[in-house]
Amino acid sequence: MKQFTLLFFCSIGWSQIKITPPDISGLRAFGLSADMYQNQVIVGHNNVLTNLNAVSFHTLQNGASTIDATFTSQGTVGDGFGERVKIDGEIAVVAASADDEAGTNAGAVYLFKKSNGIWNLSEKIMAPNPAANDHFGEGIALYGTTLFVGAPNHDGESTDSGCVYVFNVSGNAVLESTILQPGSSKFGEKLAADNQSLAVLSTPASMNCQTYVYYKESDWQLKQTIPAFGDASVIDFDFDGDKFYHLRQGDITSNIVSIYQWMGSTLSFEQDLSISHQDYILGSIAVKGNRMFLGATYYVLLMSRNWSLAYYSYINDAWQFQDTFSGFGTQGMDDSFGQTVLLSDNYWVATAPSETINFFLEGAVYFDEVPNLSTDNYEANSVSIYPNPATETIFIAPTIPILTAEIVDMQGRIIMQSSENTIPVSGFQPGIYFVRMTLTDQTTFTKSFIKK
Repeated sequence: MKQFTLLFFCSIGWSQIKITPPDISGLRAFGLSADMYQNQVIVGHNNVLTNLNAVSFHTLQNGASTIDATFTSQGTVGDGFGERVKIDGEIAVVAASADDEAGTNAGAVYLFKKSNGIWNLSEKIMAPNPAANDHFGEGIALYGTTLFVGAPNHDGESTDSGCVYVFNVSGNAVLESTILQPGSSKFGEKLAADNQSLAVLSTPASMNCQTYVYYKESDWQLKQTIPAFGDASVIDFDFDGDKFYHLRQGDITSNIVSIYQWMGSTLSFEQDLSISHQDYILGSIAVKGNRMFLGATYYVLLMSRNWSLAYYSYINDAWQFQDTFSGFGTQGMDDSFGQTVLLSDNYWVATAPSETINFFLEGAVYFDEVPNLSTDNYEANSVSIYPNPATETIFIAPTIPILTAEIVDMQGRIIMQSSENTIPVSGFQPGIYFVRMTLTDQTTFTKSFIKK
């Protein structure tokens, strides 16, 4: 088994932009959920004055966002409308897993379609065999015109065993099949789909979770079962091309990304990436081509802060850390930045549903163009800092045309700036520090060292 350890740390200077929120009185938790297709983004949020959730559709273009449509909850107060959203092409899905029409918390899913550039509600979908407390819509996935809906508390093979319904939504929603997982518990709490692939999370009370990966042949066939300890907040997954990326918690301060590859209809394990990010426990992953974003779900130390997410790039046959990003809310206050991370060919998106502005919780969603992401070049891969650990002086080798070198501590504070390849560190307190270098050609990258 291949296993690699990756460390990522704070860096400074970001160009991300906030998505313009809709003008709804009392809007809170903008970014409660989000999904993206190309430059189209759907965002879930809630309104504390009316206690009704809402979703909004946005278009990203030329460094700005426009609001295309806004829909408030279509059911009763507290139905969970917008807590899960998906979009693919001109189809979008909004879950309301606590909808009561078919029974208390039976759940429902709303189907939206875009016609002549306008988003409209198409229909409300409920389970073919609804029951109270099934939470139909707790997990949703959408690929093309195929909709997957999880009902993790459905009583199938056993109490709360759960199931996933598969619908064709090219016209009115038509049930194609029902996937039951015998012996499982809360099967369907989180889903991801791509082409002929489907991943389903099962989260029993014992915290011994399982991710079930299916492949569509004549029907949906189980191909892999991946165990993971924790709950749904620390487990995430994403498909990209013929790869499947599975994020889970390692020990108390580490996280593991397991990478698998489809070989026909067989899912083969490739490698584990062990990732440590200060005291964060990761809970969201997005991969597109040679780029990977990782967002946190909580942290271990009781220190409120602006959260950060990490950006990696696949270079020279390895995933390499590139940068971290944070939001622009009130400093030192939890913002949940990176609770959801999204990648398309041209844009990246990160939500911060707990962001506060002037000490009022507002929530935020950030985006930027993918070309603005830095990418290591041959110089970054060949640069080293020595000695490491260091006591008096560090040297950057080989000699490169440095414009600025910023020494940053674990709290993200700039301790020193230099334009030299030799930097004195004798006055630093013992600990881990990072050197963020900007070259004369504006290339940037970060290296770390330990001060003894």
